[in-house]
Amino acid sequence: MDVLYTLVGGDPGSGYSLIMTDWTFTNKTNETIDLHWFVYTDLDLEETPEGDIAQFVSPNMIIQTETLPVFTWYYPNPTHWEIALFSDIIDKLTDDDADNLADATSPLGLGEIAFAVQFDIMLAPMGTVMIQCKTQQTPEPSTLLLLCSGLAGLGLRRGMGKRRSVKS
Repeated sequence: MDVLYTLVGGDPGSGYSLIMTDWTFTNKTNETIDLHWFVYTDLDLEETPEGDIAQFVSPNMIIQTETLPVFTWYYPNPTHWEIALFSDIIDKLTDDDADNLADATSPLGLGEIAFAVQFDIMLAPMGTVMIQCKTQQTPEPSTLLLLCSGLAGLGLRRGMGKRRSVKS
């Protein structure tokens, strides 16, 4: 497996950034490999883990915010996804049995929210597959409008966002 991270920043003060993560899997055997790849994300926005909100918007997009900025993740058609409290996701991914993500819960918040996506891939002998994830931070009003329309009734808290960590 090879990993490539690319960081693109916007103009100073714009609040825009983009991180692209490319995972390239190469099967160097003569046998098909049944690959199950999980991408786990746990951000504590505004340095207050209990105030995050996340929503599965489409088969390719999850949005997370506490107010502004908005973080948007783009995935190339994951097999499964799950948004849950931090402890529920990490327990599922680190226990001793094989799990599939539940394709639930969305929207979810306010709380210590984490999420994961799952890719189930049959990697052909001598074959290569690439998965590309894009993470965008933006204060863009149209993204915020999309988020707010899906989260009606959950309420948003005020403040500025800060990225702490992304685990994959």
